[in-house]
Amino acid sequence: MFSSSTGRQYSLESSHWKNGAFTKALVEGLNGGADVMQKGKITCKSLDAYLVERVKALTDRKQAPVTTYPPDTQDFPIALVFGD
Repeated sequence: MFSSSTGRQYSLESSHWKNGAFTKALVEGLNGGADVMQKGKITCKSLDAYLVERVKALTDRKQAPVTTYPPDTQDFPIALVFGD
């Protein structure tokens, strides 16, 4: 489960982004930002890492996403990245 913030934080939005910081980071990540190994795929854990860092950067560390995995969950691909 991906969550936009901790239970004690607000999920910040901006008219400049036209949505929330989490949504902006999620779209960027799925569009290739989370393909950290440059292998054309995004895994659950690479997206998680991207979201945490990107949302913190967008919100000046005022918001931090949280991800929860079921026990013994291994990393797996969730999206493919295609070149232009």
